[in-house]
Amino acid sequence: MLLEIGDNNEIREYTSIHRSSKITDKTVIGDNNLIMGSCHIAHDCKVGAGHVVVVDYAHTAGAIVVHQFCRIGSFSFIGGGSVVSQDVPKYTMVSGERAELRGLNLEGLRRRGFSTMEVSFWSLHTEWISGSLIVLEEF
Repeated sequence: MLLEIGDNNEIREYTSIHRSSKITDKTVIGDNNLIMGSCHIAHDCKVGAGHVVVVDYAHTAGAIVVHQFCRIGSFSFIGGGSVVSQDVPKYTMVSGERAELRGLNLEGLRRRGFSTMEVSFWSLHTEWISGSLIVLEEF
């Protein structure tokens, strides 16, 4: 099987999803996703694991591009029109033509039910080093 689409997905108009380019692999879309209009999911992507990994509860705005072999961390946010060429750490926001870290995704964490204590914990365990945001835990 070159393409696997899970259950309870909403795939909107003008979306393209490419099957795997290899007979031994597959493009995978997991369960319970909203794939908004005009999105493109390239061959061999796995929403959950693969060439581009998008971890649970990541939010992407429209017209973004993610380079192959990048990982989008859980509870992160990518601003509209961004070009992502590096991993996006969990809990962070990135945006820009060459996406840059903008800080923690505080509003996204609150909306997903993180407590004030949890948000404070991640604020304390994040440092700005040489102008870059470093999350002090692997995603």
